[in-house]
Amino acid sequence: MNRETIEIGEITGVFGLKGDVKVKPFVEDDTIFRKLKSCTLSDGRNMQVTSSKWHADRWLVRFSGIDNPESAMLLRGNKLLISTESLPPTRDDEVYWAQIEGATVRDTEGEYVGILKDFLETGAHDVFVIEDGDKRFLISNNHEHVTNISADEKLIIINRIGLVEEN
Repeated sequence: MNRETIEIGEITGVFGLKGDVKVKPFVEDDTIFRKLKSCTLSDGRNMQVTSSKWHADRWLVRFSGIDNPESAMLLRGNKLLISTESLPPTRDDEVYWAQIEGATVRDTEGEYVGILKDFLETGAHDVFVIEDGDKRFLISNNHEHVTNISADEKLIIINRIGLVEEN
């Protein structure tokens, strides 16, 4: 993935006989899928979307030119990417993961902590995974522990009180 695109989901299987694919979403905003007209697959193919609808816990997406389960199965494992310019705007207190993945993490004193590598969905608050060499830290993404996130600067400021070393 490059900085101009964002992964919105992954093709996990096939649904029905008309070539629909099941997509596990990576984004919470369903308008992204509802308005999806085209995307790029992680294998580089540009695809036109003819329909998308929510079913159970997945999106069912139909691509132009994919009209049977055999063709659809060949797409399994691909990620769907869209241009960041086509994303709905975020609220002031929101960012897309792709905007902060790899961000530098510093504490409130300006000391380097590490690089934001991943996040864990835990319910109330996501937990950020920060790495510095062979050290790995966890911190809950809440206003007390994460005091500032700047997507433009790719910088996150944390309060060390909430930092837990995993190693």
